Amino acid sequence: MILSKYLAFTLLIFIGIFSAVGQSNSILATGMWIKLGVSEDNIYKISFADLQSYGIDPAILDPKKIRLFGNGGGMLPQANSTARPIDLNELAILVVGEDDGSFNNEDYILFFGNGPDMVKFDTLSNSFSYQNHLFTNTNYYFLNIEQTNGLRWADAPPVISGNISERAYKIYIHEVEETNLLHSGRQWFGEKFDLETVQQFETIIDEIDAGSTIKMVSSVMSTSLQNASFKIQINNIEIGTQSIDGNPDGTYATKGTVALDTFIINETLIGNSPFQITYTYEKEFGVGYLDFFTLQYLTILKYRGEPLVFNTGDIPNAGNTTFSIADCPSGLILLDISDHNQSFNINYNRSGSTITFSTTQKANKFILFNPQVLSSSPTGNNIVDNQNLHGVTSVDLLIISND
Repeated sequence: MILSKYLAFTLLIFIGIFSAVGQSNSILATGMWIKLGVSEDNIYKISFADLQSYGIDPAILDPKKIRLFGNGGGMLPQANSTARPIDLNELAILVVGEDDGSFNNEDYILFFGNGPDMVKFDTLSNSFSYQNHLFTNTNYYFLNIEQTNGLRWADAPPVISGNISERAYKIYIHEVEETNLLHSGRQWFGEKFDLETVQQFETIIDEIDAGSTIKMVSSVMSTSLQNASFKIQINNIEIGTQSIDGNPDGTYATKGTVALDTFIINETLIGNSPFQITYTYEKEFGVGYLDFFTLQYLTILKYRGEPLVFNTGDIPNAGNTTFSIADCPSGLILLDISDHNQSFNINYNRSGSTITFSTTQKANKFILFNPQVLSSSPTGNNIVDNQNLHGVTSVDLLIISND
C-alpha cells in the first residue's frame, strides 16, 4: 500500500471522534484556550488572581464572553461503535460580578467539574456504579475568552412540595493503583498482603441514617495456588468473607484470580462512622491484593462546612419529594448538577438554619456550598495551541502522540 499523504502532530486533548457530519471546524480551532485540571467531583473557583496567573489581564475582559468547555469524567469507550462526544462541549458556569461589564478584583468564576473517575447512580437499583480511570488522575477543562457570550447557570423551575425527606445517598471510595501483576494490560491493584496478612483502613464518612443499610462492594485478588480468602470486618464485626479458588500452576497459567462481592450491612450492627475496616488474607502460600472497596449509604442531610454532594435516589411513588438540610448558614448556593453541561440554581426555602427544596425527577445530583469559603481551584494554566482536527481532510494516516 502506497500512502499519498502523511499527517503527524501532537494531540493536546482526546475528543473521541476525529470527524463529524455537519461540523467542519473544531472548537479549539480559533481563540485563546487555557487548559485547567481537576482531580475530583467538586465546585471550583477561578479568581481575578487566577486569571492573572494564566497570562490573562482580567481588567480588559468582557466577563460575559468567558466560556468553559469539557466532557465530564470517565474514559472513552473502547469500542469505536459506541457513541461519544465528537468535540468539547460547553458547560454552564457562574461569573459573579459580570453584570457591570467588567471583571473586577472581587469577581470570580464558579463551575462544577467532574474528576477523572466515573461514578453514576442507578435509580432502578438505588445503587452507585464506579469506574476508576486507568490512564490519568486528572480531568481537564478548557477556558476560552473574548469570542462569544458564554453559557450560564439557569434557575430551576419551581416544584410543588411533597413528602419531607432528610436523607440522601452518598458513596465512599477507596482505591490505590500500585501494582500491575503482568506488567501489561489495564488491571492494577493496591495494597499488598504478603508477610503482613492483616491491614486496617480508617474511614470517616458523614452521619449514617439510623437503622439503614450500608452496601459494601469489595474487589480483591489472590495469586495463591491453593484456595484462599479475604475476611472483612468493620469495627471488629465480621461482615463477610471473599473466597478465591486456587490458581493453576504453569508458565502461561493464570497469575491471579479476582473476587468481586457485595455485602449488605445494617447500620445497627456496626454503629456509625468512623469505621475501622479490616482485611485479613487467609492462605497457605501466595500473595493477595486489595483492588478497591466502596461504601454506599444513606446520610442525614447536614451542611458541615465543606461542599455537600448527594444523590436523592428514587423518588417514592413517583411523586414530589421535599428535601430538608440542617445546619445551613446564610449565603449557601444549592445547585442541581445532574446534567454535567447545564447546572441549575435551586431557589430553596429557609426556616432558621434549615433549608428545604423540592424535586420530582429521579437520580438528581446536587451540591450545596458556600462560595465565600471555597478552597478548590483548578490546577495548571497551560495555553493550548489552536488545532482543527475536524478541518483536516483526505488523511490516509493519523499518528497521535503525547504532548
